[in-house]
Amino acid sequence: MHLLGCFSLACSLLAAALLPGPRQAPAAASAFESGLDFSDAEPDAGEAKAYAGKDLEEQLRSVSSVDELMTVLYPEYWKMYKCQLRKGGWQHNREQPNPNTRTEETIKFAAAHYNAEILKSIDNEWRKTQCMPREVCIDVGKEFGAATNTFFKPPCVSVYRCGGCCNSEGLQCMNASTSYLSKTLFEITVPLSQGPKPVTISFANHTSCRCMSKLDVHRQVHSIIRRSLPATLPHCYRRPCTNRLKHCEQGLSFSEEVCRCVPSYWKRPHMN
Repeated sequence: MHLLGCFSLACSLLAAALLPGPRQAPAAASAFESGLDFSDAEPDAGEAKAYAGKDLEEQLRSVSSVDELMTVLYPEYWKMYKCQLRKGGWQHNREQPNPNTRTEETIKFAAAHYNAEILKSIDNEWRKTQCMPREVCIDVGKEFGAATNTFFKPPCVSVYRCGGCCNSEGLQCMNASTSYLSKTLFEITVPLSQGPKPVTISFANHTSCRCMSKLDVHRQVHSIIRRSLPATLPHCYRRPCTNRLKHCEQGLSFSEEVCRCVPSYWKRPHMN
């Protein structure tokens, strides 16, 4: 009997040694995996949505045309829309979604059914307001800082200067290249000692524009918009005058900046 009891005890001990123990508790397992940098936890959905929304906002703010706007919002549907327009017009689908259901598919369906005339009208207005050279009237006396007893006829000239809107609040419409136009005007000085005198003056004419950051604007070598003269360029950027005149008419003096005779009161503007 004693022998049988010892045998039973031995079997119990052997079974306990061979059989696997209880599974690790979920909390302990999670702590173990965390220690090894393994985790099945998903990223916060709200945080991911916030990042996605911010990225979309930046894209929307940077678009510069109707085509870019629709490409950002409805890329696949916009491709189909343009394809159908090239084929002769969009064929409206008979099966329209429930107007009371504001789902993502409903919005995409609406995007694919914009009226072509409306899109064209918006795009035309968009293009008109973009950063580009625009014809403006410049007051000659204010442009060159004429003496108070001197004025010009006509008092203004027509030139092109950069203007329009950029697609970001941090950008400004600036000139990328400039030419100089010579215009002949009457200069009149009072008290009148002689008749109106024809004078030829050079005016800055912006030929191309681009949207630039404020930092780039400060680095520009041209003084633009209201006063843009060749004298604002460093000497290393100026070409020597090849048509230097030895004599100028009375009241005029030769300018190395514009390589021509200019009114004697003309002064080089100060750089800010």
